[in-house]
Amino acid sequence: LTLGGANLHAQPFTECPTEAFLVQDKLANLYGVKLATGFYEKASPVDWNQEKMNALAFNIHDSYLYAYNYYFGTIVKIGADFAVTPIPIANMPDKGFYVGDISVVDNAYYLYRPGAELGLFRISLDENSDDYLKMVNIVRGNQLNHAIYDLAFHPDNGFAYAVDRWGNLWQIDVAQG
Repeated sequence: LTLGGANLHAQPFTECPTEAFLVQDKLANLYGVKLATGFYEKASPVDWNQEKMNALAFNIHDSYLYAYNYYFGTIVKIGADFAVTPIPIANMPDKGFYVGDISVVDNAYYLYRPGAELGLFRISLDENSDDYLKMVNIVRGNQLNHAIYDLAFHPDNGFAYAVDRWGNLWQIDVAQG
């Protein structure tokens, strides 16, 4: 993939990382977090120079991290070497996404943003799929209108779970919205 004349590509993780990852700050930094202790340390290199990113997710299907990158206005793939590769997506709304996760069942990245014309979206990351790298709206925001800040997929049942600003836990059937 080339962008602005630069050759960009990331290398996958060789195995599923044991730490969790957190991306934060206006000039994005990636942190590794040990969930058992809460200890965290900066994982991204000093010269990473990435604009704000959100909706960080690990894909067990290809061993990459993915996130929505505000500078590129699309999702990016992040490898074990922390190289960031922008991915052009068909039908991407002109809005940033801060909520998202990758399904452990169907190799798809789900992004959510409240708003009547937004809502829950699906992007297939499966190269063999007819809708590969196409953003598909699953349910509009006027039907699924929750102030949620993150979502995560359950490893066994395929549902996504989200907590809203009031502390309510929501179970989301991403196939039906």
